Amino acid sequence: MRKITIFSVLLCFVLSNGQSSSSSKKRKVYRTQWGTMITAPETTEESSVKKSKSEMKKIQREIQAKINKTNDEHREEIQNLENQYNFQLEKLQEQINQLYNLTQKKSDPDTVFVYNYDTTVVYDTTTFLDTTFIYTNA
Repeated sequence: MRKITIFSVLLCFVLSNGQSSSSSKKRKVYRTQWGTMITAPETTEESSVKKSKSEMKKIQREIQAKINKTNDEHREEIQNLENQYNFQLEKLQEQINQLYNLTQKKSDPDTVFVYNYDTTVVYDTTTFLDTTFIYTNA
């Protein structure tokens, strides 16, 4: 009889502890349209893995090293683009200076006199030389 009472007390103790699991929340159960029972997915807090501080510091160092590496790569790329831009800007400045120097050369315009019976007409012409044609502005 004593064994039965000890067994029953132990059984009640185990059942009461088994049902009162206040630390773990029960997840909701849903029924689909077809009658299937499904449970809600775990939240990220529940599924996250606990890591030690040394592991977290190691991961942070790795991430920081990757960030620094990409920053250096981006800095070099920006420097290359800046150098290309400055080179092209210098070439354009040289071309502009050449065009300016060509336009500053003042040549006397050609003057054409056309004589008719009792009138004389004077045309001042400017000639532009092209590789294929000669245009005159008369």
